[in-house]
Amino acid sequence: MDLRQTKVASPNRNQSLGEAPVPARDSGHLTFRAFPLACCARVLLAAAISWLPPAFRALAQTTARPQAAGEVSGELVDAASGRPIPRGEVAMLCEQALGDAKCPRRMSMNTGGDGSFQFGSVVPGRYFLIGIAAGYVSGTGEATQEVRVDPGFAAKPIQIRLVPTGEISGRVIREDKTPLPGVEVDAVKTGSLQAGRGKPSGRCVTDGGGRCTIAGLAPGDYSVLARLAARSGARCAARASAPGVGVAVYYPGVLNAGDAAPVSVAPGQKVAGIVVRVGSAAVHRVSGRVEGLASGVGSRDVEIDLKAKSGPGPEWTVRPGQGGEFVFAGVPSGVYMLDLVGSDWLAAPASGAPRPFVRRLLAPREEVEVGDEDVADVRVEVRPPVVVSGAIAVGDGTKAELRGMRFALLPTREYAGLGRELAASAGPDGAFRFTGCQPMRYTLSVSALGGLYVSDIALNFQDARARAIDLSRGGGDLRVVLRGDGAEVDASLESPGEGSPWLVLLPDDFAPDTSVTLPRAAFRDGSSRVRDLRPGHYTVLAVPSFEPSRWSEPEFVIRMRGLGEGVDLSPRGRVSVQLRTVTGAAIDAAPRGVGAR
Repeated sequence: MDLRQTKVASPNRNQSLGEAPVPARDSGHLTFRAFPLACCARVLLAAAISWLPPAFRALAQTTARPQAAGEVSGELVDAASGRPIPRGEVAMLCEQALGDAKCPRRMSMNTGGDGSFQFGSVVPGRYFLIGIAAGYVSGTGEATQEVRVDPGFAAKPIQIRLVPTGEISGRVIREDKTPLPGVEVDAVKTGSLQAGRGKPSGRCVTDGGGRCTIAGLAPGDYSVLARLAARSGARCAARASAPGVGVAVYYPGVLNAGDAAPVSVAPGQKVAGIVVRVGSAAVHRVSGRVEGLASGVGSRDVEIDLKAKSGPGPEWTVRPGQGGEFVFAGVPSGVYMLDLVGSDWLAAPASGAPRPFVRRLLAPREEVEVGDEDVADVRVEVRPPVVVSGAIAVGDGTKAELRGMRFALLPTREYAGLGRELAASAGPDGAFRFTGCQPMRYTLSVSALGGLYVSDIALNFQDARARAIDLSRGGGDLRVVLRGDGAEVDASLESPGEGSPWLVLLPDDFAPDTSVTLPRAAFRDGSSRVRDLRPGHYTVLAVPSFEPSRWSEPEFVIRMRGLGEGVDLSPRGRVSVQLRTVTGAAIDAAPRGVGAR
C-alpha cells in the first residue's frame, strides 16, 4: 500500500469554546488533525479504566455512568371483590437507597378510575408501597408491599389488596327499654380485651334515641361495651368514685368482661341490631390500708390503681391518706387487680426536654374479688426492690466467650406501663446481677449468643424457660444454660417477588410474652433463614407482616398454628420448607382453639 495515497482526517466540525486549533503535522502524506478535548478526555478515561484491576474497573465504570431510573406500576383492588379502587392513594416510602443517588423519603399519587398507579423515574432503592383508601384497612397485611427498584427496573404490575372495613350499630337502653343518650360505646378486639390491653378499635356516642354506629372496623371479633358516667342516670354508675368515671357494661348487658358476647365482623360487613341493656346492678366499696408507706416510699408520689382483671372495664385511682388508708366507691361485682404505684422522676435530659418519670410497682399486685357485699380490710405491704443474681453456662461443652453477654428483664404484657427494661452483662465467669427489680413478672431476653441458643432457664431451681420469671414474692438465683447444637430452618416462597413477608416459627412451648421469644426473620428475594434454634417441634408460617403486639397474645399464636407447616428439628439439623404467604384475610378468619398440626 502506498502511504502517499492515504489520508486520515477528522470530520469538519464547528470549533467550540475551548477547542483551540492545532496546526497539522505533516509526515509524508499522512495527516493528523486535533480531536475535540471532550473526545480526548473520554478516550483517556477509557484507557485508564482498562488498565485497572477487575474489581476497581467495575467500581469505576459504575461511578462513571449515572444509574438509570426505574418504574413501579400496579393497581389498588378490593380484597373481597377483586374490583379496582378508584381515587385511592398509594404511598411509596424509601427504605434504602442503592448507589450514589438519594431516594425521596415519600412519594404518593392517587389511583385512576381503573385503580391503576404508576411511579416513573424512581431512584434505585428498596421501597414500601402502602395502599390507602376510605373504607378500607390500611397499613397491615397485603395493603403493604415491598419492592426493590434496580437501574432500568420495570417489574410486572404490583397488586395492592385492601380489605374493606365493617361497622357495628345498635342501641344502649335501660331495663325499661328507654334509651340512654350521650353514652360512649367502644368496640375492642376480643383478643386484646382478654389480654388486658383493651385499646378501642372504634368509638361512638349515642344520640337521643340511644343509637350509634362504630365504623371503620377491621375484620375480626369484637366486644362492645358502653361506658357509663354518673350523668347517664344509671344506678350502677351513681356512686362512681370520680365525676365522669363509671362502669363498663358489655354486650348484651353484663359487667364482667369474661361474660361478654363477641360480635363478629366480616370484611365489609355492617352488623346491626346490637342492643346493650343497662340494668340496676349493685355497686360496693373496697377499702384497706397500705403498710410500710412512710419508711418504704419516702417522698415518692404514690397512687393506688384498681382495674378489672381482664379487659378495659372499670378503673379507679386514689391516693392513700396520711395513715395509708384508701377507699374505692362504686365498684360493681367482679374480679379486680390492685396496684400500689410510685412515680420516680428521672434525671433531666441535656436537650432541655421535660423531666421524665417512670411508674414503679411498690408492692406485689393483689387480686380483689367483689361479690354481693363491700370488701374491707385489704392489706398492701410496701416491698423493697428485688435483687436477682445469676450465672450463665454452656451445657454441651461448646467454647464460648461469656464476658459481655447481654441480658434484659422485660416486664410482661400484663404490667404494661409499669417499670422499664433492666439490663445486665455477664462477667468472664458468666455471672450477672439485676438490681432494682420490681415485684412483678418478667421475661428474660439473652442477646449476643454467637451461635448458641438458650436451652434452659431456672429461677430458684424451678423451670422458667416457657413461663414468666415471677419476682412478685422476691428475687433469688437465676440460672441460664446455653447449647451450641442448634438447628436451622431454610424457607422459600412458592411465589417470590410479591412483597416481603416474614418467616415466623412457633415452638410448642412458647413463653408467655411471645413478642420477644418467637423466632422470626424477614424474607429477602424469596428466601429466609433462621439458625441456632432450640431442637423440638415448630409450626412454620410466612405472614405478610409481623405486628409484635398481636403476636404477643397467646390465643392468637395458638390460632396461627392451624395455618402453618409442622417441622421437627433435631440437634444440628437443617430443614428446608417451601411456603405460601398466609393472607391477611385468612389470618383474621382463623378459627379459635386450633391446635398445632
